[in-house]
Order: sequence, then structure tokens, then C-alpha cells
Amino acid sequence: MGLKNSLILMLILNSISLVCQEKPNILWLVCEDQSLFFAPYGDSNAYTPNINQLANEGTVYENCFTVSPVCSPSRSSIITGMYPTSIGTQNMRSYKKNTKGKKNHLELPYYSPIPNRDIQFFTELMRLNGYYCSNNSKEDYNMMASPLAWDESSINAHWRNREKNQPFFSVFNFNVTHESKIWKNDINSKFNQKTIDLPKIFPDLDDIKNDFRVNYSNIERLDKQIGKLIQELKEDNLYENTIIFFFSDHGGPFPRYKRSIYDTGIRCPLIIKWINKEDNSRNKQLISFVDFAPTMLDISGIKSSNTMEGISFFNKNIREYIFAATDRFDESVDQRRCVRTKKFKLILNLDTSSSVGKENNYRKQMKTMQVLDSLNDNNDPLTDDYWLLGSSTHIKKMIHVIEVKNLSIKEIDNQIKILKSE
Repeated sequence: MGLKNSLILMLILNSISLVCQEKPNILWLVCEDQSLFFAPYGDSNAYTPNINQLANEGTVYENCFTVSPVCSPSRSSIITGMYPTSIGTQNMRSYKKNTKGKKNHLELPYYSPIPNRDIQFFTELMRLNGYYCSNNSKEDYNMMASPLAWDESSINAHWRNREKNQPFFSVFNFNVTHESKIWKNDINSKFNQKTIDLPKIFPDLDDIKNDFRVNYSNIERLDKQIGKLIQELKEDNLYENTIIFFFSDHGGPFPRYKRSIYDTGIRCPLIIKWINKEDNSRNKQLISFVDFAPTMLDISGIKSSNTMEGISFFNKNIREYIFAATDRFDESVDQRRCVRTKKFKLILNLDTSSSVGKENNYRKQMKTMQVLDSLNDNNDPLTDDYWLLGSSTHIKKMIHVIEVKNLSIKEIDNQIKILKSE
């Protein structure tokens, strides 16, 4: 190669490097199975200095909603910007890695849904535009992952494995707050005697309080793990030039939270530390998980040739409604749909013949579920709010104001009249 060509190549490579350096780094910190059990949302039971720091330096989003209250359908929407009901990933769990030809515990075959429209994992586009994309390490998209989605997806995946000056998008998933950790982990000793005020949907019983204590202990473990990654960013002199997302994949680990279309199941914490923070430290705009993919592309200055169902919320406030759905969860089917504004929510029950408190053997390992089942078997009125009064009071369409009372058609009409008169 001649001297002239060598100089031209060097100029091109330097130009690419400079462009890459101008792109923001992005870090996602994704916990599992948590609702608004954090100090920035008014619950200070768990000591979370690192999450609090992100909130102090960033923006706390108060109205972020998943499209499904369980992990794999939810994660399929995050990675594609599409609703699970649009691409066939709504049944939990349809697909599991390395299970070709096998059946699940219900004797149903595993399968990877084939969408009837073009979709793309948004990370493919980020990689095409110079980003190093890593995932550590849970995928669980309820469909076969694109082989082009990640530069690395493993327990060793890290932004430190990228090329020099290459912008990165790195995801770290934290299993320590998963539902199963309620019965697998011990209570931090400081919580043993701690006074816990339970949500009013639960009976005020010690066994249930202990499960909540374990969850708060797990949240403190989560915060320490997050703190370690933040420290690594600072050691690499990357903290100031990195946008950091902290969120949960859906609502909390308890009955009537996870797998529930109520806000306890679909409303999630979302805290974002932007590079140039605006004045507003709290944000009330509606955000859906389908919005994450287009937002990431918008932040990175990338356009997609595929039409996503989500809309970017980067420097925008467009969304007026959020939508969510429930379908099959393990051995139970709970087919419901909802649309929600900031103020009201409409739920469509497609099964009016049985209670919304569906059987789930996996969840029965939790003491809270065992207590609720025992009380319900004995017709104890303490469980009325959890079981929503059984199937006899269900109607097909309900507006929930506080989501502990089903409204009749007449009551709905009265609510609408009140709204119109305001």
C-alpha cells in the first residue's frame, strides 16, 4: 500500500473513531420482579444508596408500565419494540433455549413464535452503527434470539471487552430480586424486628410480613451489586459520559403483583441518569416497555427500516395510553387486556367463569401464597381484596379506580358522568 493510500486509510479510521466517541455510552441495570419498593418512590424500608444516587443525579419516571406482568413476554417487547400479542410471545413460557423437540412440565412442546411481520432486535442496528453491545446474561425473550443481537451475551459480558473508544450498550440483569429468592434467601438480620406496613390487599399477618422483609433484604443486595458496576464505570472514567437506565422487568414478586394485570403487576420503577440532566427530577409521562427500543435508537441517532409499535420518549412526551395483556402463565390461563391513562384504567376479562386468583404451583413455594390459600380454603374474609370476591362479581369490562373493587355497569356510567361534569 502506498504512502498516499495509507494516509487516507488513517484519516478514515480516525474519523470513525471520533464519530464513535461522540455517541453516548448506555448502561442498563435490570432487576427482576420488583414494583415501586424503592426510596425514590416513597418506600424507604430498604437502604439503597446507589439507586438513590442515580435518582438524585437523574430522572425518576413515575408512570412506566410493562406490557406483560411476567418476564419473557415483557422482555420480548423490550428487545423488539413490539407487543407480545403482535409477535406471538405472550404465552409464558413458550420458548426455552436448547429445548428443541422437548416438552415443558405441562407436556406442551416448546416453540419459537414466528411473527407475521418483520421484526428486528434493536441491538442489531446499534451494532451496525458502531456500538459494542453486551448482555450479562439473562435473555429470556420467549423466542429464538437473533444471532446478530449481541457482541457477547454471557456471564462474562462487559463493556470492558470492547475496542478502544468504541461506544457501548451494556445490559446487566440481576437475579437476586427474583420471585424465587423470597423462599430461597435469608432475611438480613436488621429486618428481623423491622416494622412492615403491608399493602392493604394483604392480611396483616407475620408470615406475609416476613416475605416482604426478605424482599427488602434482596433489594439491599441488589443495590450493592449495582454499586459495584457504578464504581467500575467511575474507575474507567466513563460515568459522566454514560446514560444509565435502572428498571425492573415487571411488577413485584408477590401474589397479585407478578402475573397480575393490575398496576401492582405492570407498573415498574424506571430511573434514568442522563448525560445532561434537565431540571425535572421527576417525570409523570406515560411510558411503555415497547418504547424502550425506539428510544434507544433515537438516543443513538439510528433509524430503523422496520416499523416498531413503541414510540420514543427521548425528549418527547407523546404517549396518551398504555396497553398490557395477560395470557397463559405455566398451567393457568388468565386472558385479560387493559388500556390505561394517567387517571383511569379499563380491563377486559375474557374469562368471567373463574376467579382471577389462578392456581400456580411454582408460586405455592412462597409462604405468602400458602397463607392466602389456607385462608381462602376456610372462606376467611381477610382474603377478599386479594381474590377480588371470586368469580361471581366479575363483569366483562371494569374501570378500576383503586383496583380493589369491581364496578358494575351502573357504577361505571356514574363515573363517566362525573368525569364529563368536571
